[in-house]
Amino acid sequence: MWDGKLKKWERTWKVDVKTAKDIMYWSSNIDGLLENEIKEMTGINEVPGFWQTWILTVGEFVTNQTIDPKLSSSEPINSNYMHSSGDADTPLRAPRLAVCSRPGCKNFIIFENGLRCISCDLEYQVTKSTRLVWFGLFIHDIEGLDTIVKHLNQFGAIPGHPIIRKNGRRYLLIPVNAFYPIAWPAKQPMVHYAKGIFTLPRIEWDKVNANYHMHKFGMMCLYTGISSGFNSYQESTMKDVLVKRALGHSNKLLKYCNGDMGAFLRVSPI
Repeated sequence: MWDGKLKKWERTWKVDVKTAKDIMYWSSNIDGLLENEIKEMTGINEVPGFWQTWILTVGEFVTNQTIDPKLSSSEPINSNYMHSSGDADTPLRAPRLAVCSRPGCKNFIIFENGLRCISCDLEYQVTKSTRLVWFGLFIHDIEGLDTIVKHLNQFGAIPGHPIIRKNGRRYLLIPVNAFYPIAWPAKQPMVHYAKGIFTLPRIEWDKVNANYHMHKFGMMCLYTGISSGFNSYQESTMKDVLVKRALGHSNKLLKYCNGDMGAFLRVSPI
C-alpha cells in the first residue's frame, strides 16, 4: 500500500507498451489504443485538480470475470460480457494496487523492460486478476470545508492523504486508482478511492450508498447503469473519465462529508 509520502524518484522510464498490452487482453490488438491512452494521461497534469505525475501500473481486481494472462489477446472471452450494458465490473473483494513483494521494499510496480519494481527491479508476477491501473492524486482546496478541517485537526491527517499548503491555503491530496476492465473500452473503467478517505464523516468503505454514489470498497459510481433502464457510459478514454466524472465525484464527496447532503443531487460536474 502507498505510504502517502510524496517521493521523488531520480529516474525516468519509457513505458514497456508490449508488456502492458499483454495485460490489457482483448483491447491489445486495437492499433494505437494503449499508446493513445498513455499520451493523453501524460498530459493530465495540465488539468486543474490533478497532481503532476500519474503512473501506469497494475493492481489486483478480483471479479467473476477473470482470464488466464497467458491467453492470446485474439482469443474471445464471454461475448455477452464484452458487449453487455457497459456497467462497471463489481469487485468481489477490495481491489489493491500492486507493490513490490521484496521485504522492506513495497514500492511501485512500473512497466520498464517488463513489469518490475521502480526501486529494486524485482519482477512482478502477473495473476488472473491483474489489471492495468493508473495511480495518481486529486488536489482539493479544503479551505471553507469547516467540518472536514475540524475533523483533520481533531484526528490528524488521513493516512496516505497528504495535506499541502500553497499561498496560505490547504489542499488535500486524494489517491485514486483507476482500473481498466477486461473488456475496455466497451466496459467503463473502475475508479477507486483509497480506504483512508472513509475515515471522514458520513461515508463508509464497505457499503453501497446511493446518497453519495458509491459502490463497495470505495468504487465511484460514475454512470447510470442498466438497472435504471439506460446506461450513460459511452466508450471513453481514461482521461475523459477522470476529468469529466471522477474529479467531480471527489469534489462532491468532500462537500457531502462536510455536511452538504444534497451534493450529489446537483448535475453539475463539480
